[in-house]
Amino acid sequence: LIPIDSLHEMCQMSHTLSISGLSPQLSELLFDRMDKLEILWSNVLLAMKRDPVFSLSASFDDRVYLFYFKQEDLFLMIELNSSKGVEEIQILTRENPSENKLFTNSCNSIIDVITNWILHWLWNSL
Repeated sequence: LIPIDSLHEMCQMSHTLSISGLSPQLSELLFDRMDKLEILWSNVLLAMKRDPVFSLSASFDDRVYLFYFKQEDLFLMIELNSSKGVEEIQILTRENPSENKLFTNSCNSIIDVITNWILHWLWNSL
């Protein structure tokens, strides 16, 4: 595990964008407030860390997971709440998103990868 202070420092140097506004479908899946799906997100995130697709990853205090997407040069940060549900999911970038015309395409690419991976994982878990 990496100290949480390192993550806070990285976030201060980055521009962040909540995924909620980018993908309502993924947000609905991730922010299952009523726990209708009964997904153990800590298990999903640990499986993601083990998958070669997400080979560049780190976790902080078993509560915050960071995944790097090399092609897009973006980080995806997923934070769990105290009941192990998804609290927040953000994209972190060095550049100001409003100044990067390819940023939306890069975000959509990450959203596609995450959505497909989670749906595949859920299907295999049935």
